[in-house]
Amino acid sequence: MASKTRFVIRPAAWEDQEAIARIRTEAIFESPRHEHFQDLLHGWAESHSRERTGILIHDECMLVGMAGREIVATGGLDLDGRRMTELFVLPQHQGRGLGHRLVTAVERLAVRYGVFALRLEAPPPAIGFFTRCGYAPVEGAGIESHPRIELEVLPMERSFPRRQTRFGRRVGLLSRRLGIPLDYGARHRLALQPEARSLVGIGRDLHGREQRMLPEAARAWQKLRRAATADGVELQLVSAYRSAGYQASIIERKLHAGQSMDAILRVSAAPGYSEHHSGRALDLSCPGFEPLHEAFEDSEAFEWLSTLAPDYGFHMTFPRNNRHGLAYEPWHWAWHAHAY
Repeated sequence: MASKTRFVIRPAAWEDQEAIARIRTEAIFESPRHEHFQDLLHGWAESHSRERTGILIHDECMLVGMAGREIVATGGLDLDGRRMTELFVLPQHQGRGLGHRLVTAVERLAVRYGVFALRLEAPPPAIGFFTRCGYAPVEGAGIESHPRIELEVLPMERSFPRRQTRFGRRVGLLSRRLGIPLDYGARHRLALQPEARSLVGIGRDLHGREQRMLPEAARAWQKLRRAATADGVELQLVSAYRSAGYQASIIERKLHAGQSMDAILRVSAAPGYSEHHSGRALDLSCPGFEPLHEAFEDSEAFEWLSTLAPDYGFHMTFPRNNRHGLAYEPWHWAWHAHAY
C-alpha cells in the first residue's frame, strides 16, 4: 500500500516564484472542472503576474504547500485588500484536505497581522469549496465580472474572530488603551510576536540589567560574541527580551513626555509587535558610540555584524527604506532559526 502523502505548509521564498507560476497554470489547465473556463481563467492567471506574487513574498504573505520536496499548492494574503488570493492546488493533490489547510493557514496568518475577516473572488468551480470552508456570498452580491478580466466570480467573505489568541486579545486591549490604530500590524507588515515562554540569562547590559533570550538564540549570541571578540570587536548589549507590557510602558512614557503617537511608532514597535517579545532580538552597541543611534553604522562593530552576523543566524530587521516603513535601526539584530 502506498504511504500517505504528508503535506507541509511554509512561507514562500523568492526562489519559489517559478514553481508558483507553474502551479497556477497546471491547476487551471489540468483540472477537468475548469474545462469550460480555461481561456478566461488563463487571463485571470496572467493578471496574477510575477510582480504580484513578488509583492506577496516580500510582504511574507505567500504560502506554499509541500509534498515532500515538491511545491504542490499556494495560498496568499493581500493585506491591503484584506483578501485571500492565489489559492491553487495541483489537480493530483486535490481532495486530500490540502486546500482547506491552506485556507486555514492564510486565515491564521491574517490574524497575526490583526485581520479577522477576509474576502475573496470565487470563480464558479470554486464556490462549493469555499462554501465548505465557511465562506458566504457578500451580502447583496451575486455573480459578477472580475474587476480585471472578463471572468464571472462570486464575492465571498468570512470572519473568524475565534482564531484570535489569548496574547492577541491582550495586545488588542493594550492597543485600545494606548490609542494605537487597530490596523497597525497590517499597515506596517508587522506580525504579532508572541512572548517567549522559555528564557535564559545572557549577561548584563550597559545599564547593569540582566538580559534574557530564547535558549537557542542565546547560544547563537554567545557564539557571535566570541567570534567578534576573537576578531578584536567588542559588542555591547543594550537590550534583549521585553514583554508586551514593558513595551507598552515605553509608549506611555513617550506619550507623557509629549511625543505624538505617530512619532513614537516610527521608532518603537507597538506592544505585541516587537521582535524583542520573541526572545530572538538584540539591541547592540560598542565603545565610543551612543546606544540606539544611527551613528552606530559608522562603527567597526557594525561593519563586522553586516558581514558576519548572518553566519550565526542574526539579521538586521530594519535597514534603510525597510518594508515596514519604520526608522532605520542599525543596532537591532534578530536571530532566525535555520537561517544559517
